[in-house]
Amino acid sequence: MWVDELVTSRIVEQGLAKLPWLDASDEFATYEQIEKWNEAEAAKPEGPKHRFGQPTEWTARIAGPLLAEIVEIDHGQVLEALRALAFRDRHQSAWGQSTGDIQDWARLDETKLDQSPRLSNETAADVLLFALYGEEGRHLSERDQ
Repeated sequence: MWVDELVTSRIVEQGLAKLPWLDASDEFATYEQIEKWNEAEAAKPEGPKHRFGQPTEWTARIAGPLLAEIVEIDHGQVLEALRALAFRDRHQSAWGQSTGDIQDWARLDETKLDQSPRLSNETAADVLLFALYGEEGRHLSERDQ
């Protein structure tokens, strides 16, 4: 399955909803929000006056416990976290069920993607934790390992 910027933006959105102790404040405009803002701006009779950036360039500035500074997460970091969690033995992974969930999700038929479920909220949260904290993020996971 192709994992584009829209997909990774949704994963961060899901993960943040599951981990309310992470703070993205107003620093995260999702792919879909940026797209809507740009469309609304382009539709103005007087023409667009402001660009909100490309949806593919979304970023989320996140503050969290034990982070030395605010971390800016983007598509590339979420993709790397997905890869890091997926390319493990699903039965021996320290990330438990999330590894198997990502492996199954990655093999979904792209033609049925609209009908296919997203990652579970718990798995999305684990992807976000890995992107923020690396391997140690598993200790903050709310999923039973």
